[in-house]
Amino acid sequence: MTRINVDSKMRTDPRFHVAAALLGRSVHEVRDRVLDVWFACADHRSETIPARWVDIAAGLDGFGEALVKADLAKHAEPDHLRIAGVEERIRYLKDLAAKAKAGGSRSGEVRASKRGKRTVRAGGSVGFDSVEANASHERNPLSLALSLSPDPALSQIPPNPPLGGSRSPGKRGAKPDIAPEAFKQAATVLETLGGYSGVRYTVSPVHARLIASRLAEGLTVLDLRKVAWYCARVLQWGEPPEPGKTDMRRFLRPETLYGPQTIARYLDAARSEYRARFKTDADVSKEEEDNGSGGA
Repeated sequence: MTRINVDSKMRTDPRFHVAAALLGRSVHEVRDRVLDVWFACADHRSETIPARWVDIAAGLDGFGEALVKADLAKHAEPDHLRIAGVEERIRYLKDLAAKAKAGGSRSGEVRASKRGKRTVRAGGSVGFDSVEANASHERNPLSLALSLSPDPALSQIPPNPPLGGSRSPGKRGAKPDIAPEAFKQAATVLETLGGYSGVRYTVSPVHARLIASRLAEGLTVLDLRKVAWYCARVLQWGEPPEPGKTDMRRFLRPETLYGPQTIARYLDAARSEYRARFKTDADVSKEEEDNGSGGA
């Protein structure tokens, strides 16, 4: 998982106070949401991202424009924003990738050097003197970091598979310490989510733990299904993108919707919209959900 360094400059930068005043939020909350935007930039190795992604990453409509007014972002190409504060981090990640690529071509030489070199000792005996390469290590500027999602389960989740693909259940022979009922509940939630995203999920222990964690916090299976419906149908993440628009289907994944920090961004809106459209808080059929979406 990408990690971001947080230094004292961020805590004392007056621009965060300006953004907080514009949004009517606390400075601490704005800093936290900016960190989420920085993670999105770091994941895409670019300080310029679609403006819509900024609001989605922050979980707040109008967040990108507030950053522009506070001089924490600038308008770039059409419908994109250049986010301030992540340039050094993006450069580091790109340099790291280049060094890794270059290191591959030198790996044979390094292995050969570690095997040692042949020497002839006094008396004619032959031996090998070990030679260790002195590698220089740069200090990682992304260390001492804050993780986007502290839930240990999230760090084990692989990227979303292609549409129509399937999710691997993990290593065979594993004995997860998860109750069978938790797997059944996770299967129900993932079946709903997969119906919108086009991904055929196999219930892995990682996803079962992620969903079980939300249920243990007092949410219900229906709550999690409502979130999937809301993001796919109301926010239209499940629709094929128009030409030149971002494909939001990539965000229809368990770690995006059901993470410990991210679910709060969608849950209340999902419950309210569900009640407004179907005139009930109870479960409705998939056909009713699709017909009741009104194209939204």
